[in-house]
Amino acid sequence: PLSDEAKRQLLRGERNCKPSCFSRVAEDPLIISITISTTADERPMGLLTFVAGITASSSDGCVTQGMRGAGYDAGVSYFVSSVDLCRVQCLSVADCAYFSYSPGNEECFLATKQNYDWTDCRYRTGADRCYFGARYCGEAAAPEPVAAIEAAVTAAEVHCAGDAPGLLPTLEAAAEFSAVLATMTDARVPGYESYPAFLEETSYFASAAARVLADGGCAPRACDGSLALFGALEAFLLVVDGHGGRALSRDRARRALFDDRRVFLADGKHYNDVTVKRIDDFYAGVPDHLMERGVLHGAPFATITLQDQFSCGHSLQGSDMIHIISVTRRSFDLRLTIQAGAWYEEAFSGTGESARGEIVQTILRHETAHQYDRTMNDRQLQLRAYLTQRSTKNDDWLRAGVASHSVGAAAFFRSATGEIIASQIGNQYFLSTSTQLEYSRKQALIGNLEPLGWFLFNLDLVGASTVATFYENERDRGKVDARTVQISRAPGHGKIVGLRVPGCGDWTFSYDDPSAEHVATSFAYTGSPQRCTPADATAASYPTQTPTVAPTALPTEHPGPIFPKCGTRVYVGGSTTVAVCATDPWYASKDRRFGCCTKTDSTGSGGNQCARTDSTGECLWKKDGIQVRNWFEAIKTCDEAGLELCREDASSNSRAAPGCREGGCRLDGQHLWTQIPCQAGDVGYDASCEVDETPTPAPSFHPTNEPPLREEDPGLGLEDPRTSPEGPPSAAPVETPTETPTETPKETPTETPTT
Repeated sequence: PLSDEAKRQLLRGERNCKPSCFSRVAEDPLIISITISTTADERPMGLLTFVAGITASSSDGCVTQGMRGAGYDAGVSYFVSSVDLCRVQCLSVADCAYFSYSPGNEECFLATKQNYDWTDCRYRTGADRCYFGARYCGEAAAPEPVAAIEAAVTAAEVHCAGDAPGLLPTLEAAAEFSAVLATMTDARVPGYESYPAFLEETSYFASAAARVLADGGCAPRACDGSLALFGALEAFLLVVDGHGGRALSRDRARRALFDDRRVFLADGKHYNDVTVKRIDDFYAGVPDHLMERGVLHGAPFATITLQDQFSCGHSLQGSDMIHIISVTRRSFDLRLTIQAGAWYEEAFSGTGESARGEIVQTILRHETAHQYDRTMNDRQLQLRAYLTQRSTKNDDWLRAGVASHSVGAAAFFRSATGEIIASQIGNQYFLSTSTQLEYSRKQALIGNLEPLGWFLFNLDLVGASTVATFYENERDRGKVDARTVQISRAPGHGKIVGLRVPGCGDWTFSYDDPSAEHVATSFAYTGSPQRCTPADATAASYPTQTPTVAPTALPTEHPGPIFPKCGTRVYVGGSTTVAVCATDPWYASKDRRFGCCTKTDSTGSGGNQCARTDSTGECLWKKDGIQVRNWFEAIKTCDEAGLELCREDASSNSRAAPGCREGGCRLDGQHLWTQIPCQAGDVGYDASCEVDETPTPAPSFHPTNEPPLREEDPGLGLEDPRTSPEGPPSAAPVETPTETPTETPKETPTETPTT
């Protein structure tokens, strides 16, 4: 066993040991397997594996200068401060095997394989300033996932003890840790099918991480890498727990943001409570389909970073570290280290209209709206392409003032189509929808219908099938009001043909150009010719597009689904775990949801595949705004979508039905109805359900047991002595009679009998 001092020396290895020392350590399997402990019952720490892995592959002798020996199919990172920090970037990406670094441009290229394309990079930065290297040097190999988690937790514990491991060891431990977490949360990466078993194996380290984060006296810092490490520990507990109880135990505002919105704010604790609350308010108003199919698509939660908070002078930039914290597929950065209300930005420059947006909210809305691009269906993609082609003038764009000092809005958006939704929906629509509509109306009145086309595109994307939200009246450092408006679509959840704004009036849109069937050609408006802000009221809904079928004269005979006698299994979404055996099919609560599965076709194939949404992309478990359904309603909802409530558990893979991990619609971690019958051993299973309640066709050989006593029987089962006995006589007395006879009763009654 090594002493605490020896342990600290190992963690300070980059200061106390030459690189050759660690090379020898890495080559000696006996040393790698040593258990570091100070008491017999202390856990093995696996620390030597960590130290050897991160130092034996330092740049000395393992990096080629002057050439770039691989591509960048695993990603590109910008503003990376050094070749060592470029390697840290590679360590944080699970499938990165090689990296190339260009110091002059601070660019780090990550690759999955060495493709022997030895690109000469002298044209870029000079022959002596371009680097190529491998993730691991020589015989060194990646640590096992549990060992990587252990090493990161150990580094945090040592930091809290006052013995900081140093910048590179800390970041490298955190990066290896981050790669494991990214694999755990990424639906694209195979593995971790035995997810519950893996969580059980790492439960000790999760508890240790929780203790570190709960230690109010342990302050992480950017300059030694511990701020990024602690952010990764928080992400670890969020992944393991599915809630912020342990990860954010000392931070009520960020914990509420995560628990309610599935958004992890990894800002290094910079933002004050008001700013965090405004971020929470924003996500509370984002429509569910944009959250599920955009912000949270394919990820258990989204991560918001603030990279400047992780910077340390010129030698360490925030971009060197925030990738360590961003362990899910959905993450973005807010850039500015200011608080809500510090300053405001005009969102409608160049339009003649005005609405100023609080800057933190403006960046948040813009970056979040980038996530909405993936929610578009084919019709909306075609509409965006067509409108982009037609919008050749700056005034054609709702954000007409963008790039006004350079190429202008038209040239900018036509060359950067990925900014269209982020800018026109993020910066404007979510700030003041009515101002955007007013600019569109005024432009249409002078014959320019392109802004109206873009507004309807925004409304189409943000709106559901029959309703949409307007955002108005920003105040109190970024808070806006959400107003529900009614919309009417062409049959099939198509283009918008009507808009009803409470307190303002009705809009009707016509589409008369056969060559552009999805672009409005005219409109009619019944409201005031002046700009109108929606009232806080409910507008009348549009009538249904097709008449309701007349009721049949007599009820249709339909036995309906039969709930299994012993109940159905309720699964934990995203896993293979049975949460409980449900015996009440009428139970309906927000803690019980469901997902559907495909039906088996006529050939006997295609069934039991995960299906979380209907054909329009709406989440089935909360279709039409109804979020509480019993078992029978869940069956019906799936059936109406051409699907069925999952009825088979044919796989140990948590991504398969019925768990369907990362399947969308925020069902991971939730309790899900199924049609799978309960089995003995399930939590809540009642073996009495197996008793056959049908009458016995013939007398049984053995007599039936006596019925149990009924509580409502005033005699507690005692027989009335006036009736004839039905059973055998009672057994003989078991005690010897008393020796003294009972006294002779008195001849005179004691008292007058009571009446």
